[in-house]
Amino acid sequence: MLKSAKIGLAPFLFALLVMQSLSIDDKYMLFYGDESSNNKVTVHKVTLQLLMCLVNYAMKNILWWSMTGLLTGYIAIIVVQTYLAREKWNEGRNIKETNELIALDQYRRTPLWRVLWSAIKKGTLVVMVTLTILLLCNMHYMDEQKVDTAVLNGISNDNYMFTFVFMTAPRRRDPPYLTRTLESYLANWPANPEPNSLYDRTQAIVYTHFTDHLQYDQARKQFSNDVKGQRYIKWIREHGSQLNQRLHVSKALRLATENYQNTYVALMEDDFPVCGSKEWREIENVIYKANQDVPNHCGVFVGTGGSGLFLKPHIARLASELLQIYIDMPPDIIIQKCLLGELKECSQCSQTLVASKTLLMYHIGYNTSTSQDRVYKKNEFQCGWRHPFNGDPSVVIL
Repeated sequence: MLKSAKIGLAPFLFALLVMQSLSIDDKYMLFYGDESSNNKVTVHKVTLQLLMCLVNYAMKNILWWSMTGLLTGYIAIIVVQTYLAREKWNEGRNIKETNELIALDQYRRTPLWRVLWSAIKKGTLVVMVTLTILLLCNMHYMDEQKVDTAVLNGISNDNYMFTFVFMTAPRRRDPPYLTRTLESYLANWPANPEPNSLYDRTQAIVYTHFTDHLQYDQARKQFSNDVKGQRYIKWIREHGSQLNQRLHVSKALRLATENYQNTYVALMEDDFPVCGSKEWREIENVIYKANQDVPNHCGVFVGTGGSGLFLKPHIARLASELLQIYIDMPPDIIIQKCLLGELKECSQCSQTLVASKTLLMYHIGYNTSTSQDRVYKKNEFQCGWRHPFNGDPSVVIL
């Protein structure tokens, strides 16, 4: 049944729908009542197949996959009709009839352009009707209502719903990425939240392990004189000069989990601002849905690399330890693999990772990475990019 088909079969199913247009007049008839009444219900096969495809489509927003199937089916009907027409011509040549006039009449050639034009007209009709319906459905998906902050606030009673941990280290030429990133979040948080509200239970920790960090000092000076900065941001500096991301992330996660009661510890990098107010609301929406649809999830991933990782506290503590165990693996990969349940210590996380459909934050530090072995392009990991985990069958996309 199409209804029970996996989402991955959607392109194939929509391609078959267009193929059905070659026999667009085929129909099913259901007779009911007395034999003399001649009561019947007639349903075209292509209509029934479209309805069944839409049931499959309704399970998830798969517009692009469905459009791929429609295009493939459209090309296929042209190829098939061309092949069938040529087969009929060849059959006409090979048949020997006593009466040549009968043979000529029975196998008279229909011009190829007429055969193709008929297929194109039928295929175009099915594609246009189906595409219109899909676009209308997609508009409904895109206009999805966002969760109210009061509703999201009710999913836990911890002191803090969100503790954001912004990791920062000196960069070449000292660009003001930390300031830009913090501003992008503070722009979405009220200056004077209601007591015990969601934003009253939100805080940001800016963590560095460097004694000399110009942008940290400048950002701290700026936000220490800002109402929102004073309200939300805590500044943590461990003195040192060693560039050791593994150690620094491990210590930051341990600090956040040992000193605060959190629902989520959100690991962020200082060069990944949130895309905007719409994307911030989408982050809240994804987290709320994760708690509704996958209540035993270990984390939510809305960014890429080591940014946008919302970790449950016990996973944040575990990740802090694993960073010092798997020393041959990059820190962000260790955390991602833990959330995917691919590390033996994180088996409870298998099939529970929740990710957003697209990236909800973007990379501004592509040319000043603190990792010497990482090189990024300017247009990589930007707002609206398909999330790298979108399509992974082990990840729940919300």
